[in-house]
Amino acid sequence: MIKLVKFFVRSAQTIRYSRSIVIAVFLAGIFGGAFNTAAVILLNYAIAHRTRSLGAMAAFAGICVSMVICKYLSQVWLMRFGARTVADLRVVLSRQVLSSPLRHLEEIGAHRVLAAITEDIPTIMAALTQAPNLSINVVIVIGSLIYMGWLSWKLLLIVLACIAAGVAGYHFLEQRARRSYRSAQLEGNLLFQGFQALVNGAKELQMSRTRRDDFLVKGIAERARMVAEHRIAGTTNYVVAESWGELSIFLLLGFVVFGQFGGASTQVLTGYVLLFFYLMTPLQFILNVVPTISQADVAVERIENMRMALDERRMEPVQEPALASTGWKHLELRSVTHTYRNEKDNQVFQLGPINLELNPGEILFVTGGNGSGKTTLIKLLTGLYTPESGDVVLNGKAVTDADRENLRHQFSTVFSDFFLFNELYGMRDVDSSANSQLALLQLDHKVRIENGVFSTIELSQGQRKRLALLVAYLEDRPIYVFDEWAADQDPTFRDVFYLDLLPELKRRGKAVVVISHDDRYYDVGDRIIKLDFGKLVKDERVAERSLRGGAPVARLG
Repeated sequence: MIKLVKFFVRSAQTIRYSRSIVIAVFLAGIFGGAFNTAAVILLNYAIAHRTRSLGAMAAFAGICVSMVICKYLSQVWLMRFGARTVADLRVVLSRQVLSSPLRHLEEIGAHRVLAAITEDIPTIMAALTQAPNLSINVVIVIGSLIYMGWLSWKLLLIVLACIAAGVAGYHFLEQRARRSYRSAQLEGNLLFQGFQALVNGAKELQMSRTRRDDFLVKGIAERARMVAEHRIAGTTNYVVAESWGELSIFLLLGFVVFGQFGGASTQVLTGYVLLFFYLMTPLQFILNVVPTISQADVAVERIENMRMALDERRMEPVQEPALASTGWKHLELRSVTHTYRNEKDNQVFQLGPINLELNPGEILFVTGGNGSGKTTLIKLLTGLYTPESGDVVLNGKAVTDADRENLRHQFSTVFSDFFLFNELYGMRDVDSSANSQLALLQLDHKVRIENGVFSTIELSQGQRKRLALLVAYLEDRPIYVFDEWAADQDPTFRDVFYLDLLPELKRRGKAVVVISHDDRYYDVGDRIIKLDFGKLVKDERVAERSLRGGAPVARLG
């Protein structure tokens, strides 16, 4: 509960329009509870004194109307606050993700980020929607206890002692339930990761019954069972705690009525009995909402941990990014190293030290076996990874964290594990040019671009790569990086890529870095480098170019 309240207060401080709403919600809840308590007190007074006056009836009606208005306003205001808070929190988390170094995101894990955005935030929202009713019922309980003390303070002391014993038992069971819910959340992360594998690896799983059955048992069934068991344990403890709370109330009621403590008058006993029965609903609500609050506390803790993890290595935003098409003359890696540590077997892989130069109008081929460090080298070159030692030097100046984004703005990339957005984000008025290129890529019969949006991206892997190539081409950056682009293409488009597109980019003064195993096209390049187990073992110029005959192929542009 404390964590949720702190989150509530912080949100009011950081979201410009929410502070007044939060104050209004709490005030409406407090007044709503006060009006509820006043209605019960007035009823008890009328029963004890047999009041039948028109004024008392009017006062009771006014209290009831005010009570309903306060409840309505508190729920509407909180709904507005909650909806805006959820939207803003998702944007804040998304901005933090984009402001974190890629390597740091890979260490955190995509499943944790997705779970925070898609599961934890709605859990918090569900708890926030209960805040008005919770505040109303808490005020009712407090107000009723104050009225009980006014009727008989000695009897109230006995009641409070019994309530304390009941709360202690409830708290013990609630703590056990909280631990179960926290365990369910941790197992839920692993289950979410399994669901990702289920969707992304469906083809591989369908190819092997043994693998499929083993995955269903270990990756899904066992984790789902653990999540269910932890949630059942948590809910069971809450049910027992709730039953204990109800039993405590009835035992306390019998204790007061039959005990005849201090010779309490009939008026006092009647007031206590009326209040006890009236308090059953508020106390029941408070007990029922505790599991939701507890789950929200766990969700708040996970989100706060996520935000702290993202902030640990947050990249400072660049105020005025350099223009992508100007300002680049020379790029160099000087004794750059980067180290991976595999947590499963504690093995270490180090790339480097690497010394490498890249100049405008140059085509550089990167070769090497699987796991030799080719993609890691590209991520260091493009500024996605930060070197552990050495420098990335742009135009004679070492790149720092403050201007690493400027370095990334020099590149257009198509990685081997590329992601294709369904919209041309960051581009304006490119429909005509983009649609004309689709014909050259033989995609015009499947895809159209309207207002910067692809009509579909449900295509084969090779066709999606062609669209990714189109996007990179439209960006018109000084340096292009292609990671195994031609691996999924037929011979025709391989020729288009190697024999037409790459030379054209060279003529336009672009630098091109190509990770490729197509050695029969290496003569198109200016230089070839080879990596072997993280070491640069070859860096040589292409001495001669073979003459290729045949008709010219279609080209972009």
